[in-house]
Amino acid sequence: MAQTTITVGTGTSSSYFYGPIYRSSATSSFDWSQYHYLYSAADLAAAGIVPGSTITSLAFEKNSTFVLTGTGNALLDLYLKNSSTAALPASESWTNLTTGSTQVAAYTLNTTNNLPATTGWWTLTLTTPFVYTGGALELSVNWDCSAVSGPSDGAFNWLHGIYSAGTSLGIASGSVITTNLTDGSYGGTERPNTQFTYTAPACAGPTGLNATNILSSTADLGWTASGSATGYNWKIVAAGAGSGATAVASGTTVGTMASATGLTPVTSYDLYVQSDCGGGTLSLYSGPYSFMTGCVNTLSGTYTVGGAGANYADIAAALLDLNTCGVSGAVTFNIAAGTYTGAVSIGQITGSSATNTVTFNGAGAATTTITHGGTGQYATILLDGADYVTFQNLTIANTGTSNAWGVHLMNQANYNTIDNCIINLDQTVTASTLAGVLSSNSTTSTAGYGDNANNTTVSNTTFNGGYYGVRYNGNSTGAAYNTNNSVENCTFNNIYLYSVYWIYQDAPSVKGCTINAHRSTGYAVYSTTNRHMLVEGNTIAPNGYTYAIYFTASNGTAQNATARASIINNMIGATGTADGIYITGSSNFDIFYNSVTAENDQALWLSSTALGYDIRNNILQLQEQHLLIWMQHLRLRMLLITTFIIIQVVVTLRILLRQVI
Repeated sequence: MAQTTITVGTGTSSSYFYGPIYRSSATSSFDWSQYHYLYSAADLAAAGIVPGSTITSLAFEKNSTFVLTGTGNALLDLYLKNSSTAALPASESWTNLTTGSTQVAAYTLNTTNNLPATTGWWTLTLTTPFVYTGGALELSVNWDCSAVSGPSDGAFNWLHGIYSAGTSLGIASGSVITTNLTDGSYGGTERPNTQFTYTAPACAGPTGLNATNILSSTADLGWTASGSATGYNWKIVAAGAGSGATAVASGTTVGTMASATGLTPVTSYDLYVQSDCGGGTLSLYSGPYSFMTGCVNTLSGTYTVGGAGANYADIAAALLDLNTCGVSGAVTFNIAAGTYTGAVSIGQITGSSATNTVTFNGAGAATTTITHGGTGQYATILLDGADYVTFQNLTIANTGTSNAWGVHLMNQANYNTIDNCIINLDQTVTASTLAGVLSSNSTTSTAGYGDNANNTTVSNTTFNGGYYGVRYNGNSTGAAYNTNNSVENCTFNNIYLYSVYWIYQDAPSVKGCTINAHRSTGYAVYSTTNRHMLVEGNTIAPNGYTYAIYFTASNGTAQNATARASIINNMIGATGTADGIYITGSSNFDIFYNSVTAENDQALWLSSTALGYDIRNNILQLQEQHLLIWMQHLRLRMLLITTFIIIQVVVTLRILLRQVI
């Protein structure tokens, strides 16, 4: 039968970064690469391929003349699969990406069976022809030239285009690849120009499958006619079951529309449609087109989770309704004692407000645990634009040893509360990617700045382990810092470096907390580039710090000269060469009623060219011969120091005022 070739992508940009094979130079040590590409249903339909077509070859547009020159064999493997995926994730393993794929070619390349030494299309005939059933296609390419000595005479460049995010993933390495493919340096929006050569079916399947007017138990179905069809058979099956599965709903029609009834609310389904060309000739089923039915009602009131007779068998089932249906009143999920495994993800909740709050209430932090392994989603609980959500009386655990977060807030997740919980992270590793509570606009970085979270309350919670206990990242635009994020009456144990970390915050606070010894020298409270901060009523254990309380570039006149910061009524211990309170490059501070014990460094260090310190009624104790207070570059007319009680155990008091105006 006649063969047809279509081209998907006509980009003119040239690079060795985006595959299908990575080769950056003749001497590159990166002998391994893997790429994964998504070709959407719209891309393929626009190019003209129809469901039921048998793909017999692929081609990529080479833009360099270099080839393999060394002795030995290189290996090239190609995989294809039909898909309903709309976008690829930011990071995924090769194993997961190729699950459900068919290996369509396994090439051995060398100086005899080589890449073309000219620019233009490089055609790869499939040893296993592949039947396209409609929808999207996913292509995976695995390359290994490690057995070739002096592999090539130059870089392999390929023409590519720029598409939407989630179009490609890639990785290249100087060793066998064991880590995920990502949308970073080797992919994301870039995809090489690709040709598909295929044989069209005798009876072509329909294209453009869709479902509209989706309600709790019904949906309107549609598709685009194929040229030779006289009628169509349609079926709806459980999501992922395949076209051969038993239909939940089905029918036959001569047109291109149908209605499905009898569906289950809040359930994922796949639609398949088959052309009938007459005389017993049928196409393959086109599809799947995936959709989810809606809710019978929005949520309001109290629901039970877990245990016999509960409204929801587990947290995942409750989340499905919450994320899909929204709320029309205050909602409480009472979670039965037990361990619930799996990441929790909550997006914007339709109907949530200061009145219509959502509470996940455990049976007690000692008996009710949500745990996650840190793979895939970094956080055990992700609040992605969710507002007015409370988690209380729970243990939130993440067992990962890297990229492991307890609670993650992003995309204006406002008015959320973590109360009376235990957050457990690894207590032995030193990776900077472990955080108990984190606001970050990135799903992969602890330092993602943006409008992440406002009016967050973390209270009565115990933090065990991690690099950070709480890290609040805000918007780097000074006029729009994140506001009113607090930590209250919490306990921090075995934190590695920072118990509380603020950046780009307005009116953050840490009050009534007990911060015990760190596993490394670090900071109990660290503040950089903030304003109007409050540190009040905390007890900071006397070991494990470089600085107990550290402020830099906070409350400066360039930000807001009238918004004062307060360090009030804290009990601070600092051993070794640790400083008790250290303030640099900051202004407008009230330092009242603190008791600070230092061993071999300053109890209070002030170093700034700014104005506005008011220091009253503090007890400062120095146990070794050193400076009790260091004041450098301060303007005396703006400095008020009154009513100190100062104790020095070993030597007499020494206060250094250096370069005071």
